[in-house]
Parts: sequence; structure tokens; C-alpha cells
Amino acid sequence: MTISQLVEKMSSKYPSLRYSVTDHDLAVTAQTPTSFDVTFHGDSGAYSVSFGGWHEDFQDDDEAARCFLFGLSRDCRLRVLRRGRMDYKWVVQHQVDGRWCDESTCGLLFIPFWLP
Repeated sequence: MTISQLVEKMSSKYPSLRYSVTDHDLAVTAQTPTSFDVTFHGDSGAYSVSFGGWHEDFQDDDEAARCFLFGLSRDCRLRVLRRGRMDYKWVVQHQVDGRWCDESTCGLLFIPFWLP
């Protein structure tokens, strides 16, 4: 799926979103203080999707596009863990029967363990 096709699909589903586009990137800016940025990067058969500090790489463009659109949906949320003022772990969650379940986790290699 090309960036322009993804923009078309996203715009039809979420017409009020603010986003920016380049040749290889699509970035949706967080809409509220409790939401998160969602980005899609595709170049030479390699794709990357990120939600805030969480990210995942893909080889398949359709799988990457589905992940990107999932990040925009109400069925997705991002749990952020922090030490002091520093975010160090991001957990993507999805809803199952009204409960939030962990889907995928990314974190920093070195955590400021000395902070509360």
C-alpha cells in the first residue's frame, strides 16, 4: 500500500485528523493530551509503524498499514511507564470483551532505576 493509498483510507475513516506527509512518511499528530502520535514509514520494502515511543518493523506493507490504522482506532491505547520525568516503556493494548489486554511492549535498554 502506498502512502497516498494509506492517506485516502485514513481520511475516509478519520476525516478530522491532522497529519503530515512526505515521500516515505505519514505522521498523525496526537489529537488530545492523552493520545499519542502515530507514524508510518515505508521505503524499499521495509516498513515501520510507531505509536509514541513504541515501534515495530514490518516486511509486508498491508500488515504495516493495518497496524497503523489500528493505532488510530478506539480499540488501541498506549500505556506509558516512566521513571521521574522519563518515559522508559510503552505497551500497546487492545480491547477484548471490554477489557484492555497487552499486545506488544517496547522499552529502553537502560532504565533510570534510581528515579521514583
